[in-house]
Amino acid sequence: MEVIVDTNILIDAIFDQLNCEDCWEILHLIRKKDITPIMSKGLLKEYIFIPSKVVINALIKTLNQKGFIDSVVEELMATLYDCYSDVCEMIINNSKIVNVSSRGKFCIEDPEDNKIINLAIDSDCPIIITKNDRHFECVYHKQIKTCTGKQIEIYNPNNFINMMRR
Repeated sequence: MEVIVDTNILIDAIFDQLNCEDCWEILHLIRKKDITPIMSKGLLKEYIFIPSKVVINALIKTLNQKGFIDSVVEELMATLYDCYSDVCEMIINNSKIVNVSSRGKFCIEDPEDNKIINLAIDSDCPIIITKNDRHFECVYHKQIKTCTGKQIEIYNPNNFINMMRR
């Protein structure tokens, strides 16, 4: 099954495992090849840069507040980077890369999410998994469909995992 996995799923799966077991389960489904993530160049850039930026900033702030010395901070950052790199590599190796030519502007709340909707349209992939499903309400209001007319569906991680278990 082909799906589009929003970057927020990756971030929570790696850095908030206790509060988002469903996000971790989505990564597990990718690893087992039960689902295939659909990627564009734009989404791939997000996967690589946004989580690393979030982690680095949070880690430096927290460790500096706790009085850790720079060498400890560097060592912890290297360990986190290795973990994150492994997960990204697994996702990329199991993904299907699609060129996106659509340039629709659908999302008012977060215009960056337009790249995900345009990817769904051009890849003919009607399933988007995201934690920010309110950002994608436009999909339903505007009846946005894929290039072959499939209605795009938005799932939060819990709803997606429940659907997969049926």
